Amino acid sequence: MDTYSTPKTNRRFWLLVVGIISFSICSAAYWYYYNEKKEIHAVKSKELSSIALVKAEQIAHWRNDRISDAKFHAQSPLFNEAVERFIKQPTHSTVRAQLLSRLMLTKNEHNYERICLFSANGTLLLSTDSTKKKASSTTIQKVQAVAEEKNIFFHDFQYDSANNKVYMDIYVPIGLRQQHFLAVLVLRVNPEDELFPLINWWPLATTNETFIVYREGDSVVFISNQHFLSVRKTFYRRTIADTLLPAIKAVLGFEGETEGTDYRGKQVLASVHRIPNSPWYLIAKIDTDEVFQDLYYRRTIIIIGAFLLIIASTGTLGVLLYYRQRNLYKQQLKAESTLRKTYEEFRTTLYSIGDGVIITDAAGNIRNMNSVAEKLSVYAVELNVQKDRFKCHLN
Repeated sequence: MDTYSTPKTNRRFWLLVVGIISFSICSAAYWYYYNEKKEIHAVKSKELSSIALVKAEQIAHWRNDRISDAKFHAQSPLFNEAVERFIKQPTHSTVRAQLLSRLMLTKNEHNYERICLFSANGTLLLSTDSTKKKASSTTIQKVQAVAEEKNIFFHDFQYDSANNKVYMDIYVPIGLRQQHFLAVLVLRVNPEDELFPLINWWPLATTNETFIVYREGDSVVFISNQHFLSVRKTFYRRTIADTLLPAIKAVLGFEGETEGTDYRGKQVLASVHRIPNSPWYLIAKIDTDEVFQDLYYRRTIIIIGAFLLIIASTGTLGVLLYYRQRNLYKQQLKAESTLRKTYEEFRTTLYSIGDGVIITDAAGNIRNMNSVAEKLSVYAVELNVQKDRFKCHLN
């Protein structure tokens, strides 16, 4: 049984070919886009991690400097002697002036906001701020605790709502070198002077932010200017329940690169590093829209390129099919012409034969005959008719 392709079958076949070509082009475009995105993500993550690591080291160094300064005052014989003289003679103007001068020198040299000296029960004895007359209840409690435990205490960031400022206090027990307690020195640090510039500095990008976070109960405290809030804050809290925030991941123990949402609800790429010897974590983040900004442009080019390539491939296939079909038509016409010529030659030969020639098929049906055969056939038919008439006449 002969098999042949119908126009409908051919149409389905070529549609399948076009579909396969289109799918292949789209797959290749997606593969290229995916690898480009993966590479950009890796490069940006490494860049973000490097910056965050440098910042974490700088902040750790700054914190260690503050602790070293506190230890120096706790262990300095000269400073301890000056405090002891003042404790014994609190009303002596010269002794008081000498100690205050020393405190002022320390304040200016190390850029403290103020330095205060307290007794064990929390009474303010001396301050570089002449307007400071009384300590807050929180400060008194901390002073009493340090006087009892006799350990340096680094009090984390505190927010002064009255002045809209963030500060840090370092509580230093004085007199440990002499094996008897004298007083508590409180060094107040203004983070905006040195710490915040370290946090906020960034060499590149526009949507970047860096901040310190630490856990306080069921909340996470953010320290730094959040640039994109309607009102900038240097002290900001968030509940620990929102686990999509990189800051929440940090205080729950995660370190490294991650993706999530920030306080604005924006998708960000973030790098989390713990600051050594502290409960703080440094979060460096940047909007993923900025990270993949160039990729989004490339994506448009890839889509347009894939679309044009599909059109070009389909068009090329159409042209090839057109020429193929044209060649088939030419071959068919040539074959028909050859067949027609052969047939004419056959007829010429057939009709030139003097004898009658009849050609039949396998079933005995007459397919062709020459003119001699036609005449003989006509004569035989007429003779048979006459015989039939004669028989009828006899009857």
